[in-house]
Amino acid sequence: MIVDTQGATKPQPPATPAVYATMLLALQEVARSMGYALAVHGSMARDFDLIAVPWTGEAAPAGRLADAVRERIGGFFSESDHNPREQPHGRRSWVIHLGCGCYIDLNVTPRKLVPARCPWVLPHAPGSLRDCTCAASNRPPTQQDG
Repeated sequence: MIVDTQGATKPQPPATPAVYATMLLALQEVARSMGYALAVHGSMARDFDLIAVPWTGEAAPAGRLADAVRERIGGFFSESDHNPREQPHGRRSWVIHLGCGCYIDLNVTPRKLVPARCPWVLPHAPGSLRDCTCAASNRPPTQQDG
């Protein structure tokens, strides 16, 4: 049985994992063309959980990826799903309906825009450059920044 967002139960379509598996290569091609790696995250028993990770410096915005995935499979967004949903650690997720009770839960990890070269060098690590996670605060990273 499948439980929808309102709590109603529906019979699960037959061979749902097989249906989802047939889509994977095409969706990975879409993601790759937009600078993402795409992987299955879950059992495919109820829905098709996918996680997209920015893989190149030119990765497209997450919303454009979600639209391209939806378009490639002929799916649709439902207003009741409140796409995109904010998730822990900056992830954003979209529910993409396929009809027949099947759907994709696409989670996209955030792109990180890092300066080409970090201007701050920590004294305890001569010559090494640290991740510029503090660039937005206009201060050099500290030991507590990790």
